[in-house]
Amino acid sequence: MKSIKDFVIKFASVSMLVAMSVNISGCDYIKELINKDSADTSEEKGFSIDIAQSRTFNSLSSAADAKPGDILVFGSYEQDNDLSNGNEDIEWIVLDNTDGMLLVVSKDILNYMRYSEETTIWEYSELRTWLNGEFYDIAFSDDEKDSIVLTVVDNPGNPYFGSSAGNGTSDNVFCLSYNEVYT
Repeated sequence: MKSIKDFVIKFASVSMLVAMSVNISGCDYIKELINKDSADTSEEKGFSIDIAQSRTFNSLSSAADAKPGDILVFGSYEQDNDLSNGNEDIEWIVLDNTDGMLLVVSKDILNYMRYSEETTIWEYSELRTWLNGEFYDIAFSDDEKDSIVLTVVDNPGNPYFGSSAGNGTSDNVFCLSYNEVYT
């Protein structure tokens, strides 16, 4: 597994965790935790999702009782490099459902994107700008955007490396913090 330092300083494989009413968000090491080749259940440092028994929801209205491991189809983005067939539906794995607010991570890596060339601060990162700008505008229809909740992201920093993540932000699309991944 890549170190957090490599993740922050080099590239983030954006497997999005997007903040939605369906709080959708992400980063590639989350995908590694969920999609291990050797088991249907992924466990690492307390993180566990059973994807073998998942259900698929094709609309937000039917996903109110979604459980961790279920799949939500929401939004679309070019994923197969065949522009002639248009964007493909995005499948999101539910990580949490709190009072109908879903936290999800994309089932597949959607894009590769530099975190930032000049900073380790989320607030000023190129990745945050892209996620909440170009990606958000392309991946979601106006109706889908209406379902996305602007999420206050705390940005607590990385205790392992002692690096700051900067001020809190309000984002539609965000990556999980170190604490969210490992606790």
